[in-house]
Amino acid sequence: MGRTAIFMVIGFSMISLYFGSQSYDVKFETMNNAMTYYENVQRTSIGSAGANFAMTKLTSDTSWKGPGINVKYPFAGGTFAIEVRDSIYALTQYKVVYVETIYQGSNLDGSGTNITGYTKIVLSPSSFSKFGYFSANDPSTITWQTGDTVFGPFHSNTYIYISATNSIDQPVFMDKATSRNGLNPSTGSRPVFKKGHYFPVNITMPSFASAFQAIKNAAKDNGHYDSAGRRNSPKWFNGTPWWKSSPGASVLDGNYDTVFLNFRSNGYLRIGLSSTYASRSDSLKDTLLSTFAPNGVMFFERMIVKVQGRVNGKYTIAAAKVGTVGGTIIIDSSIAYVDTTTLGVSTSDDMLGLVASDSITIAYNANNNPLSGVQRGVDVHAVVFSLYNGFGAANYSIRPNNGQIRLFGGICQAKRQPVGTTAPSGFHKSYHHDPRLLRRIVPPLFPKTGVFEILSWFE
Repeated sequence: MGRTAIFMVIGFSMISLYFGSQSYDVKFETMNNAMTYYENVQRTSIGSAGANFAMTKLTSDTSWKGPGINVKYPFAGGTFAIEVRDSIYALTQYKVVYVETIYQGSNLDGSGTNITGYTKIVLSPSSFSKFGYFSANDPSTITWQTGDTVFGPFHSNTYIYISATNSIDQPVFMDKATSRNGLNPSTGSRPVFKKGHYFPVNITMPSFASAFQAIKNAAKDNGHYDSAGRRNSPKWFNGTPWWKSSPGASVLDGNYDTVFLNFRSNGYLRIGLSSTYASRSDSLKDTLLSTFAPNGVMFFERMIVKVQGRVNGKYTIAAAKVGTVGGTIIIDSSIAYVDTTTLGVSTSDDMLGLVASDSITIAYNANNNPLSGVQRGVDVHAVVFSLYNGFGAANYSIRPNNGQIRLFGGICQAKRQPVGTTAPSGFHKSYHHDPRLLRRIVPPLFPKTGVFEILSWFE
């Protein structure tokens, strides 16, 4: 019995030692896991601090490149290093921010090894095309009225002027609305903001160079560039030069030209010229767009550009004023995408940007006026941008009731322009924002806001 008791004591002791050892291992692993979790949280916090530091610097200076990976900033028991690189893809310039983080590991397991992490942030330039409606200057004489509905992000860099006479049918803003100075409603006006109205928010128009230089460079590089009045015939013109004289030195002509661009659904562009020296019929020509402007960018300097037709592909047309000459785009007749069955669907590749330093105007002509009493209206499938003026309709107060402007895209302008009156004359508005624009599917090199948005964040 005594020997048995001794064996029992020894057995229980061995069992206790075994489970005690296992308990110690569990406690050690639990503490080690807790420390590892803590260290990874600290490393992530250091990386977030470095990323926020980089974002703050880039907000004030978009050309900032960072000190480089070899320069370490101490923070919370570790360090972070920042490097910013430029990347260009499909004519769009991105910024890639690299953040390297190091945290001094614990000595709990005897290693004391540094924990290194990396953060990669891709920034996409914010484009004015994201707005369904943007205006740097809304005059008090042009208001949002009964029956108006605005789709897409909205911004006014002045007041939002509301004048709704119908107490039930108020203006409706379907997406987020912002303004610099707030709301200025008339008595009884109660506009509806489906996703809220926020102010003060200040977004200014870019400089001429910021808006146009990249488009001009791309047009010269692999697109199409014309400067009216110079004694060099455009590459698509094979007839007698419209200045009716032999080519000579690069001399500017005081009279600007008008270029007519008629998009054909088969991918061709019908072009015509008009000036004091030649008629439109003298210069009509059909050319394949993929040859005329391979990268989809067209830049016309010192010229008025008239557009119409069916757009098959993705293009940007820019008209730039030189001095007091040119810089206007005129919508001669409806301009619409070929694939209208998939409007706004990401699989559709039809997209047009109209960029003018002066105005973008719907022409007062037979194409856009009623036919035998039928209000035909006009289709405008495009994102329009007017740097110094706005989007409007010619002779809006004296033309007949033309029906609707069926716009699918967006409007960005320096000054809001009228398109009709309540008489009624001119056009009613049916403006719909292209949802692809919020997914950063934009016309080539469309003007940017000057700030960057986070496209992706990898850790």
